[in-house]
Amino acid sequence: MATKRYNYQGPVSGVTLNEGTADEPKRREVPLLPGKDVDLPEDNEYVRTLVALGHLTPSNTADSAAPIAAESATEAAGDTAANSVTKVRSR
Repeated sequence: MATKRYNYQGPVSGVTLNEGTADEPKRREVPLLPGKDVDLPEDNEYVRTLVALGHLTPSNTADSAAPIAAESATEAAGDTAANSVTKVRSR
């Protein structure tokens, strides 16, 4: 399955991709964070839908730049939420 690097511009979200077969399912959790690059399969129906909606565009970053990792994406999303709560409480 060919993948392509995209830049995501949409609401904080995520997708579970089935990258295996019917006999051997293999699922991959992919966080979708605004402004972050992510490697996704070009031929996936959901990916094509996000491209059509304008949420995914081809990435302009160099091929050597790594997209956000699943673990750090979760931590980043959590940190952002925690920082937002802190800012609201301090007002």
